[in-house]
Amino acid sequence: MSKTWIKDETSGGFKCEMPGNITLFATPVYSVFRAFKIKPARGTQWRAGCSHWDESTHTLSRFGRDAYMTPVATSAEACKLAMTIYTEALETGQ
Repeated sequence: MSKTWIKDETSGGFKCEMPGNITLFATPVYSVFRAFKIKPARGTQWRAGCSHWDESTHTLSRFGRDAYMTPVATSAEACKLAMTIYTEALETGQ
């Protein structure tokens, strides 16, 4: 399952919109503000996760297992981890 990851200007990371108001995200642990933009700091680790937006209650919650505090080395690994969390949650019926 390959989806399009887009650059997230507010965090310096990446996000991927999925069906059902679910967003996969990969964010840098450390970021810097350069040239009026937020960018990942050089050599930073990355965090990944999935979130679900409930429109009826205006609540954002975690979707799938919590791996946010387990940093990985690269943004590609973080994107892959977020996709893994998403597919695991679908398989278990969360």
